[in-house]
Amino acid sequence: MTYKGYNVILTTPGADTGLNDYKFESDKKYVIVFGNEANGISDEIVNDKSYDRISIEGYSDCESLNVSLSAGIVMYKAASDMK
Repeated sequence: MTYKGYNVILTTPGADTGLNDYKFESDKKYVIVFGNEANGISDEIVNDKSYDRISIEGYSDCESLNVSLSAGIVMYKAASDMK
């Protein structure tokens, strides 16, 4: 979904789209929403199907990542895609 010209992306475990499958485009503007480690993004927002939802794929059963680590991973992917 776009909001005032921005594509809104929610980062949440178990999202249908993994970060590796999401393509950031250099001609678009983004708002990327990260939740806190204990509670994540509120269910009201996560359940709103008008937003894109992505998850960071992992190699363990870890339920969550530190929010600063998650932000770094997603921003690195975004910057790589937009080169």
